[in-house]
Amino acid sequence: MEKVFEIYIKTTPERLWEAITDSELRAKYNFGVGVSSEWTPGSSYEAAHPASPAPISRSPRAPGSSAT
Repeated sequence: MEKVFEIYIKTTPERLWEAITDSELRAKYNFGVGVSSEWTPGSSYEAAHPASPAPISRSPRAPGSSAT
């Protein structure tokens, strides 16, 4: 049996995108963990907490994407 959960968020697409991509705003609702990225297709991301000496999570750069 597959479980499916749906979440409805009362907001605009622009504000939702800001909540996902703005590191300070995201940290406010994600136990202090902020995320940084270029937010373009294939770009990597890094999750970090101010109390952590190193990034908590880091994604690899997608093959064929350019490094900046």
